[in-house]
Amino acid sequence: MAGLSGFSYYKEITISNTNVDSDIANFPVYIPIVADADIGAVCRADGFDIQFANADNSEVLTFERLPGFAVASGEASGDFYVLVPSVTTASTTIIRCYYGKADATDASSPGNTFPASDTGWAAVWHCHDATTSTIADATSNGYTLTKGAANQPLVSDGKIYKCQDFGLKTNAYYATASAGFNEAEFMIEFWGNPSSNTGGSYITSGSNYRVAVKDFQSGYWNVYNNGWPTGDGADLQIAADNGSWQHIAYGSDGTNIVGYKNGVPTVTHAGNLNIGPPLTEYVIGTSSNHSYPYAGKLEEVRISNILRSDAWIEFTFYNSHDGHAAGNELTWGAEQGLAVAYRQQVIMVM
Repeated sequence: MAGLSGFSYYKEITISNTNVDSDIANFPVYIPIVADADIGAVCRADGFDIQFANADNSEVLTFERLPGFAVASGEASGDFYVLVPSVTTASTTIIRCYYGKADATDASSPGNTFPASDTGWAAVWHCHDATTSTIADATSNGYTLTKGAANQPLVSDGKIYKCQDFGLKTNAYYATASAGFNEAEFMIEFWGNPSSNTGGSYITSGSNYRVAVKDFQSGYWNVYNNGWPTGDGADLQIAADNGSWQHIAYGSDGTNIVGYKNGVPTVTHAGNLNIGPPLTEYVIGTSSNHSYPYAGKLEEVRISNILRSDAWIEFTFYNSHDGHAAGNELTWGAEQGLAVAYRQQVIMVM
């Protein structure tokens, strides 16, 4: 077997296919562990021995463990992203969570869970960073965001773990130099919780306000690209619900654009996007000249250099819409001991 060994227990995790409209390859499945007494009774306090494999333990799965894993009163809680090779539509997908190995070393690998080379990721900012100065990029591109010098955003409780709360502060922003953004084809995704319509609010942008998602004073998410759209902005508006979390995504194939709210295609636009010169900067929280502050919270801001499918965006929403709670299209099985796991593997081989 080429899978995991030396662990005491595992649990099967069944990924529902109810909201998987077509097979999705290389999907980072969000897997929260919520007050689990079985895992908490035997796992390491740092969570290093919580690792993942496919259904028959023949393949180890790459994963990222978010900060904040803890064992309290014998119960384990934490948040993980696991790179699943295929989430299928015809039937459920089953993986395993292994735990209980005292000498386990840390296998969490954000850059391999959100790989830039072969799955289209340009930047992934979970926005859970507790520091006052930077937000790390989970991808191997390493586009670390740096906070503005004044009126810095605050770290707050988020949808999944922690988020950045901008609170309509002037110059409250993050920015990084960038040379890797594909403006001809892209996808922007994020969880947003706007608190006010008092002013514009850019989620990600570059010079000349290109490729920006904006919350207008009238209470809509919208998208800009080098001054576009002109005269048809209403076609691209998605209502921004103040005081609640919503998953927003905009994607383009270079000619046409589609917008999503909570996993559902909501707006479309056909026509030339009038792409400008190469993007020179990523910015979240304000425009590229650091004006028009965003009023609200942001989490899981992701940019892809490819257009994600409808199925991808839909499952992203359903896989995280419950936040750090039971659900999220996942069902956990009963604890299985190592001896049981070994017998099952022998039977399968025979």
